[in-house]
Amino acid sequence: MTDTTEINGVTYRLAKLSALDQFHILRRIMPIVGALGAKGAQEHVLAALSQLSDEDAEFVLNRCLAGATRQNGDNWARFYIDGRLMFDDINLPTMLQLAFETLKGPLSDFFTGLGSVSLPAAA
Repeated sequence: MTDTTEINGVTYRLAKLSALDQFHILRRIMPIVGALGAKGAQEHVLAALSQLSDEDAEFVLNRCLAGATRQNGDNWARFYIDGRLMFDDINLPTMLQLAFETLKGPLSDFFTGLGSVSLPAAA
């Protein structure tokens, strides 16, 4: 099953993440998720992003974009293969927006499922 999104006039299909991929991604991006609710969230999110190791950041992007395709005329083509973008017009904001769109559903489901459960405060 896939979701479709349009960015800058280009249509993309984003593959659903497996439950195991969701788990591994979530544990890597928890500092970012925690920063989303903070005052001045943009600065907190950027600070949290800067703390991710290259390996963790690449893991998240690889998992989010691995099964995604881009409409290319009447066909659909993978645009991210083995960590490389296949189209020159995909820039950083587009790549990050596609990753975010891939995560939106699973993350909202996760936090809704927690209900009133409180996560421990970071030390």
